[in-house]
Order: sequence, then C-alpha cells, then structure tokens
Amino acid sequence: MTEERRERIRQLFAEALKLPSSDRNAFLTRSCGTDHDLLAEVESLLAESNSTKTSILGLRVRRSEQPAAAQPFEPGIAAPGDPSLAGTRLKQRYVLQRELGRGGFGVVYLAADEQLLARQVVVKIMLNAAPDLWERRKFRDEIEALARLNHPSIVSVLDSGETEEGRPFLAMEYVEGTPLRALIRPRGMELERVADLMRQIGGALGAAHRKGIWHRDLKPENIMIQALEDGDERAKLIDFGIATVKRAEASADSSTRIAGTFRYMAPEQLRGRPSAASDIYGLAVIAYEMVTGRTPFHAETSLELYGMQMAGVQVRPKSLRPGLPEEAESSLLKALQPAEGNRHPTVGEFVQELVRGLRMAKERAGFPRSERDPHFGRLVSKMCDRRSQEDEFRGFLARSASRHPGLAVFCLVHGDEGECHESLIERFAYDAELLARQREGE
Repeated sequence: MTEERRERIRQLFAEALKLPSSDRNAFLTRSCGTDHDLLAEVESLLAESNSTKTSILGLRVRRSEQPAAAQPFEPGIAAPGDPSLAGTRLKQRYVLQRELGRGGFGVVYLAADEQLLARQVVVKIMLNAAPDLWERRKFRDEIEALARLNHPSIVSVLDSGETEEGRPFLAMEYVEGTPLRALIRPRGMELERVADLMRQIGGALGAAHRKGIWHRDLKPENIMIQALEDGDERAKLIDFGIATVKRAEASADSSTRIAGTFRYMAPEQLRGRPSAASDIYGLAVIAYEMVTGRTPFHAETSLELYGMQMAGVQVRPKSLRPGLPEEAESSLLKALQPAEGNRHPTVGEFVQELVRGLRMAKERAGFPRSERDPHFGRLVSKMCDRRSQEDEFRGFLARSASRHPGLAVFCLVHGDEGECHESLIERFAYDAELLARQREGE
C-alpha cells in the first residue's frame, strides 16, 4: 500500500469519526465512489474503533471521538447517558435484574421470567434508540437465526418483542458456565480437551451452516463451557448478533457492513464479503489459540492483520506446541489459508480432520488404537456359544478396566435378535455390573 493511499484512509477515517453514526454511510459512499476496497478499509477501521485500541493506522483516536459503544462499562453499570433498565418489566413477564454486558448495538440483561417460576433468562435489548436499517435487520436476523436452530450446543431463543420505547428485544436461555476465553492457558489446553470441545463447537456451527446461517463473530468470548453433572463439558455457541441469514430473495451481491472482532475475521470478511468459509477460518483461529495459547497473527490494526493473513501463517503451531501431531497442524494451516477455496469445503470436514489429528497425540504416547478403543470386533464366530463369548467379554472388561480406570466402555454385539441373543446380552450386563461392584468394594 502506498503512503498516499494510507494518508487518504487516515483522512476519511478521521472525518467519518466526527459524524453521527447515521450519517457515516452516506459520507463514505460519496467519498469513496466506486473504490470498494477503499470503502471496506475505512469501514473496517470504524468497526475496529469500537475496541479498546486507540491507535489505528498511526492515527491517535481521542476518547471523545470514539463512538458511544466504545465507552468502558462495568457489568451492572450503564454507560454515560444510558440509564439502566434494571427493574423494568417487559411484556408483563420478564423482570430485568442487572446488566451483564453490551456489544456494538445490544445491551444484555439477566432477567427473571415471572411466568415460569422466576426462571433466569437473558434479555438482549437494542442499544440504539434510533437504529438504522442495517442495525434493525441484524437484530431481526439474530432472532430468526436462533429460531431456526435447535441444537444442544447453541443457545435457544425463547421470546421476542419491543420495549415501551420501541426498542426490539429478544429473550434467550441463560447459559451458566465459563467463557472459553477463561480456559485458554498461555501454553495451550490439553489436546484431548481441545478435540472434545472442537467437536461440539464444530457440530453447532455445522448445524447453523446447514440452515443457511453464518455466525461471523466467532471468538472465545462467544463460546460458553458448561460443567455437566456427570463430569463432562458442553460447549455452547452464543451471540448471533451479526449473523448472516441466507434467504431465497437475497441479492447476488454478498457485500455487507464490516463487523466482528478483527483478530478472528477472515481476509474476505475484512473486505466486507463474508461467507461460510469465513466461519471456518474464525474457528481455526480459535483452535490455534486453544492449542498454542496465542492467535496466529499479532496485529494492531485490521490493515496490518490483512497483510499478515495474505502472507500466510509464519509461526507454525508445532513451533509453539512441539507435541502437536503433524496431522493436526496440517489441518489448522489448511483452514487458515487466505483464499477461501483452499480451505476445507465444510466445517464438518475441518473439525473431523482436526480432531482425528489431535487424538493421534494420545495414541503415540503409548495408547495404540487397538488397545485403547473398546471395539474388538466380533468376539467369537458362533453367536449362541454363550460360555466362550462370556469368557471373552469378561477378559474385555478386565483389560479395559485396568488400562483405563474410571472410563466407560461399550461392547457392540452383532447378530440376529432372538432368545439366545437376548439371554447373552443379559449375561453380559450381569458380568459388567458384577465387575463394577467389585471395583467399588476395592
């Protein structure tokens, strides 16, 4: 990029910051004309100015010049000029208790649903009292996206409506858990845990893509991890606030306003042309960070990041995590390709390949698949030879219990159902229960 063009971007960015949000689009369209790349670059900087960074393209942004959404806030404390709605009752049902946080154009409250025994829910209310058409459409899209989806790893929408002032709101399930951000350690997470969480997150994202929904704001803060009663974990994908919802009447032009968290945005998303492949890229950035403890690119601005992305990943994951299998590294690097067509065609293919690669670390640490997996094939050739099958099954249980104490194991029994088959299963269940009782006694 030439210094002349950088200066032009600085000028437009500084002038746009002085204008009300409602007037910026017209100003940029008039100033940039048919230079769509210039328009995308300036819009990217405006989106970025909502973050805590105050130095963009070498231009120092005074706090007074930043949009209202950029003002710091504390949970439960409203931003200056925006009185808290705590105590407000919506639709004679939802009582707002305290503010949980706010984003680009939505403020989120913890609320009690008085029609369901004061069950806790989350209510998201549009922040802008006079939203433009894009903001209203994105809020409507979030409601539609969540209404289309029914997946255990995606937050559920419960209701929608408007406040007395006419601000749209939606009520969602309250997800009690820990943000993924809080679980990522400087040297990365345990690889088996990464594999399990990525499988869940990928399953949720894949379900959204099959419904024609692109999340567009994937980051560790938008993934909650719940601790289940059985000791397992469940990942929950939240915040579809800037999601793209594909419709039959959509135009061929896929360009849109640039929005998102720039460190997790794909190159085409930084240009204002997101796609399903952009979510694959964002998910790969998260996976890279879960494995290594850092993101693949350290950039201060979206323009700097774009240049790094186009040059490709320079710090290979294995240089930060030597124990990472090459297959997992190869999968990450493929999903982080700057060209959309060079990435995996679907979220499912990326996640399956990555999870398979991550789990190879455990196999190579002394747990070969033939010993680790609880599937040994058919126990004996003759299904009704109960004694030999029972003996083999007892051996199977004993081997699994000694090698993997505390882990559940399963045995698949093949054959036609019948009296002999059913009685054999009963014997297997008895043997398993007997072994479990003996181990509890120990």
